[in-house]
Amino acid sequence: MMLLRISALYTEQRWITYGLAVLLVIETAMNSWLISHGEPVPHSQASGMHECGMVFDPAISGAAAFSAWYPPCTTPSSSA
Repeated sequence: MMLLRISALYTEQRWITYGLAVLLVIETAMNSWLISHGEPVPHSQASGMHECGMVFDPAISGAAAFSAWYPPCTTPSSSA
């Protein structure tokens, strides 16, 4: 829905809509990939509990950190 609003606001500048659509696809793909590579949170065997969370293998920790910083870095800041 937000892309439709952006498209309506910037009808003469399609590159803005296309650029934001590309950023949205990158963000969605990155988060989907990270969620599929999540590992169970370690608990004691006596509790019988385990859950999947955003705990990642150290080999992909760079991608996990990138996913945390990507949205704030792509959000336009408003100047007062």
